[in-house]
Amino acid sequence: MIKKSLFICLAFAILLFTFGSGLAAEYDVDTGFRPGTDGFSFPNYGSRVCSSYWACTPVQNLTAAEMHRMFGDRVCKTIYADGSCALLKVAESWMGQVNQTMSGGHCEGMAVLSSLFFSDLANPSDFGGRSAHNLQLDNNTQLQRELAYWFATQWFMDGHLIENDPTTQLKILVQAFQDEPNRPIPIGIYKRNMTGGHAITAYAVEERGNGIYWIMVYDNNYPNEERYITVNPRRNSWTYETATMAGLSQDVYDGSGRTNPFQIAPVDARLGTFDCEFCPPGSKPSRSPAVPPAEPVSPASPAQPSDSEGSIYDILIPWLFPDMAQPTAIPERPKPATPTPEVGGESIFDILMPWLFPDMIQPTATQPAAPAPIKPTATPAPVPSQPDDATQAKTYNKLFVNKDVNIYIETDANQRSGYDWQDGNTYDEIPGVSVNKSVFRSSARIPNNKKYYLWINSPDAEAGNEAFYAEISSPGTILKLNNVLASYTEPNFVYSPPNQNSSSGVKYEAFEIMADAGELPQIEFTISDENGEYNFLFLTEMTKRGSASVPVDFVIYHDYEYSQIGIWITTANKQDLSSYRNAEFEVNGEFYLWDNQSERYVKTEKAPVVMAINGMFFFNYANWLDGSGYFISADLNGNGDFETWREIR
Repeated sequence: MIKKSLFICLAFAILLFTFGSGLAAEYDVDTGFRPGTDGFSFPNYGSRVCSSYWACTPVQNLTAAEMHRMFGDRVCKTIYADGSCALLKVAESWMGQVNQTMSGGHCEGMAVLSSLFFSDLANPSDFGGRSAHNLQLDNNTQLQRELAYWFATQWFMDGHLIENDPTTQLKILVQAFQDEPNRPIPIGIYKRNMTGGHAITAYAVEERGNGIYWIMVYDNNYPNEERYITVNPRRNSWTYETATMAGLSQDVYDGSGRTNPFQIAPVDARLGTFDCEFCPPGSKPSRSPAVPPAEPVSPASPAQPSDSEGSIYDILIPWLFPDMAQPTAIPERPKPATPTPEVGGESIFDILMPWLFPDMIQPTATQPAAPAPIKPTATPAPVPSQPDDATQAKTYNKLFVNKDVNIYIETDANQRSGYDWQDGNTYDEIPGVSVNKSVFRSSARIPNNKKYYLWINSPDAEAGNEAFYAEISSPGTILKLNNVLASYTEPNFVYSPPNQNSSSGVKYEAFEIMADAGELPQIEFTISDENGEYNFLFLTEMTKRGSASVPVDFVIYHDYEYSQIGIWITTANKQDLSSYRNAEFEVNGEFYLWDNQSERYVKTEKAPVVMAINGMFFFNYANWLDGSGYFISADLNGNGDFETWREIR
């Protein structure tokens, strides 16, 4: 057995060659961390903390204080005399979704904070104990918020996660433990089908003989237990058994070569403040000598379902409905269609003139003015991809999906990024695009100066017609989408950038979502700009169904220059419109507006917008801010004529 001092002297030379016999004796590569003294005494938890089976309280996750700490002053609309922060609405929206994600577990926060405590980068006495193991979670909201903070730092680990083959990962851990002997390292793991993400903490390496090594880990699902990942350098493989949440049955997590590597997630990249990708450009908070209100008003946000693999639905559905778990055939994926910049000899800007220029359709004293005619396009591709100036290329959309999913992206030039589930390859061909996956989330960072096509689908082909929650953030906006269907054929999401029309100066963007007509996407759009803040919630259902079985395209327009939002429900192919001849779509909405003095709210519950297929409506939210009322202009029958102008009350 090699002594620790001898190992430290020889380790560098050994790492240069191979993992031969005698790499490490028991805990010779050791930070000194032990789960029974340095890990938390309570297990991983979701949305509630229970002191007994019958006594449970809701968890306190991120608050405005953690957001201010994470991003600095940019997330604040107002900073009060006591230093407290009133968040921008886009910041509230982002925080709400991150908090919702934690209903599936706080493993990332527990893995990171236990390392920080042991490394003296955080002090457990600030939360009521001498060590992590002495801390109580129940009735300790300060600790709950701290764990939530470090959980949320995974949103900023894109580009910092280390993924290599198991032998290389083992070498990296050994070297890291040598360089910083008191620094345990968080690790992210997944099942072979890339589901069930979980975060644990590595603290030592043990050589077991016969070429086998154990990476000793603290698994927050199992307090006080010393557990290990088995690495076999001869096979270049790793394996581990755990569950996604405490109390659930264990499953095998494993990988080999570059297939399903475990992730090394160092804590250093999590320290300090972070770039606020959703904050408005140049945003600065106002300063108030007053004290903050006791109950700041926030927008109604639709509850998102928990996507924890251990939810009661995941446990019961396969048992109650076994047919739903049968694998489905995956058809061949067609290439994206070429964009259609002109329709019927008219440019798309000419077709959308009434929508682009609201001043042309103001109501008269006697009757509402009808906009000029509009003709439907064959394919909902509202504008060709024409990049803006060089500064726009520095602006990004950040796509977030609250599950471990495949994200694959193509451009009109057939460039590819992300994981192609058909050929099993990962691509990185689109400049400026990055696709990442970490515990409870998948993400992509995409420059918003070109059109792109996205496929989002489950790593598990047996999932069938699964639907996802997705979120797209860009400076000053957050768009939340429920019921985005998994797709293995047509792209289930298309983005058209905010292009500049040289003749009109109008700039707008379009989000196109493929959807099942019976499960249309739920849309929430939050905007913070120099004029005010807005939150728009759209709930759409098909109240009369035609003979259609093909998906519909749900298109959302956002006009930056004229402060407008529009919705268009159509089909990807013009020939499919006839199958929806008798269909009817009902759109209900809840709309909030805030300026420096007041809040306004309107709901369409008593008078929803009812449209046929190919129908469209739009509204100007800046006019609403100016006190002009909340008017929509619409082509409700889908015939190309904007015949409706009405106020939403």
